[in-house]
Amino acid sequence: GLPWYTLSNLFSFWVLAGVLAMLMSLLSWLYALKSVPLVVAFNLAATNHIMVAIGSWIFLGEEISIRRWVGISLIALGAGFIARPLARVEEKI
Repeated sequence: GLPWYTLSNLFSFWVLAGVLAMLMSLLSWLYALKSVPLVVAFNLAATNHIMVAIGSWIFLGEEISIRRWVGISLIALGAGFIARPLARVEEKI
């Protein structure tokens, strides 16, 4: 058969959709960096690891080990630990 990297595959729907999704992700990230405090933007970026793991568990049926659940919990606690004082500061302003 033909190799996967033929020119016709380069312009397939899924490749173009993936490039568009990456571009939208980049533009969203740049907008977030411009619009919100840096600590909030990076705190939201840290939750990406949580969303990928839980999304793959729900939608793809992947197994998540106890060690990974502990890591997900630590990331969630860290994100909450950082966001909580920031929320109090925002209320005062």
